[in-house]
Amino acid sequence: MIKKNKKRLKFLIVYTLVAVLGIGVTLALLRDVTETKKNTFASNKKISLLLREPSWDGYEFADESTSNGQSAKPGITGDALKALGVEKAAQYVPGEIIPKNPQVKNSGNKETGVPIYAAVKVQFIDDTDAQVTYEEFKNRYLTSAGITFNTEHWKELATDTTDKLYMYKEILAPGEDTSSAPLFSEVPISLELMPDSASGLFPQFRIKVTAYAIQSEYVKEPENEMLKFVKGTTK
Repeated sequence: MIKKNKKRLKFLIVYTLVAVLGIGVTLALLRDVTETKKNTFASNKKISLLLREPSWDGYEFADESTSNGQSAKPGITGDALKALGVEKAAQYVPGEIIPKNPQVKNSGNKETGVPIYAAVKVQFIDDTDAQVTYEEFKNRYLTSAGITFNTEHWKELATDTTDKLYMYKEILAPGEDTSSAPLFSEVPISLELMPDSASGLFPQFRIKVTAYAIQSEYVKEPENEMLKFVKGTTK
């Protein structure tokens, strides 16, 4: 009886030790944690775009600011001033050819600039200040031939608006421009225009141009991306 009790005591002691050791293992797991890595993503890259129409108002890419097509560049006088489109358009006669040559430049520098795709949107405003399609505008104010768009270097993108949108076919690196290939060069006024019977004045109409740019790198469908961008920033 004593031997049996001793054996039982030994078993209890062993079982108790195992249980205690088991608890010790559970409460003393090996642990560690690293410091937090802070991965910062930043960029000094940006797109800078210029729109100029030197035959319209005399402003060149070298000029930091313009009058937004409303008046000629200060300092231009005499015959040079008279030859500008903005001056001719203010006192046009039927059959006149008005100089107007929209062109763009990637004005970013080589360090912070990026290659771009560029586009120019053209809008046509009639004498009631309403935007109309190009065909309506041409039929009312221009010669039958209309404006000669430079489709050799610019591709027209279809829009769901009355705007005309043309995208330059080549990528423009920082510093490059389209001065050798403007979107168009002149606006031919119809010889058939008639003055208003009440005022005796010829109709007043407008052409608005706006330039857009998107990065070219990593863009697989530039035309679609340009359309989305223009649609999202429509004026």
